[in-house]
Amino acid sequence: PQVRAQFNRYDTWPAEARREMASVVAMLAEAVEQGHDEAPSLLAEIYNGGLGVPINHTKSHKYYTVAARGGNALCMMVLGNHYRDGRGCEQSHERAAEWWTKAVA
Repeated sequence: PQVRAQFNRYDTWPAEARREMASVVAMLAEAVEQGHDEAPSLLAEIYNGGLGVPINHTKSHKYYTVAARGGNALCMMVLGNHYRDGRGCEQSHERAAEWWTKAVA
């Protein structure tokens, strides 16, 4: 757990690795715009975990939403958690329940 926590801390990444990750994020964002199926969930995870970028729950919520609307059941579950916790969005237990229900349908 400690190794993972350290890996996820943006400020512990070398500057070169952060620059490379910024390039990866830019390519994935472009892929989202082009409609690639896997790109939204990857970007959501990157922003949610702070993998080479600062944690940004607003952006992770945005990309989890795109992936969930595209049918990704795992992202539907996580999106429900975001609504439950008010992470990157306004808290709504009703919206959380809606996404969890969609995920298991």
